[in-house]
Amino acid sequence: MEKNKKQKKVDFTQQNTVYGTNAADRESFLKLFTNTLVAVAFSLLLCLFLFFFPRHDSFIIAVCSPHTHTHTQLARNLPPRTIGYPWTLAFGTSKHGMSIKTLYRAMQGQDTPVLLVIKDSDGQVFGALASEPFKVSDGFYGTGETFLFTFNPEFEVYKWTGDNMFFIKGDMDSLAFGGGSGEFGLWLDGDLYHGRSHSCKTFGNPMLSKKEDFYVQDIEVWAFE
Repeated sequence: MEKNKKQKKVDFTQQNTVYGTNAADRESFLKLFTNTLVAVAFSLLLCLFLFFFPRHDSFIIAVCSPHTHTHTQLARNLPPRTIGYPWTLAFGTSKHGMSIKTLYRAMQGQDTPVLLVIKDSDGQVFGALASEPFKVSDGFYGTGETFLFTFNPEFEVYKWTGDNMFFIKGDMDSLAFGGGSGEFGLWLDGDLYHGRSHSCKTFGNPMLSKKEDFYVQDIEVWAFE
């Protein structure tokens, strides 16, 4: 009889040990399940956020996203031969570096007009639509499709006035648009870091930047193909 009592006592102790282990396992499982559920929920929320508020590496997209008024205005002024073609980023300083040589290399093989967009250190966004891809040239080239534009303080386009044919000029030290009376409408140095804007007869534009001399923060060149 005494032996049976001892045996039952041992069995009860063993049973408590098993139950205790199961309880610990259940607690660990619940903790793991909860953490997994939180991680999944966070991932879903992040996906939804990126879907409705996508990140844009390109600053031109942020300035004139599709279906916005500024995008419509800019698209309306592009040459007819670009209509219906997607915009392709052919060059960007954030991706390719700040070098005019790299810019010219990126233009090789392009045969469409290209859109140059500049964001300067003052946060101003402006640029030019070139009728031809950028290249090294002995003199000015291009056609009357070329124009200058700015987004500040609001979107404005400055098209060819017919006064002269100083559309685009490129060499290994600079890239320029417009001219007359010794002033370029828009000029960039060979490092694509320092620029200058001035009123010019080719496009009848005012100064595009806040100051005549500006520093470049980003440059993008878009092709239509």
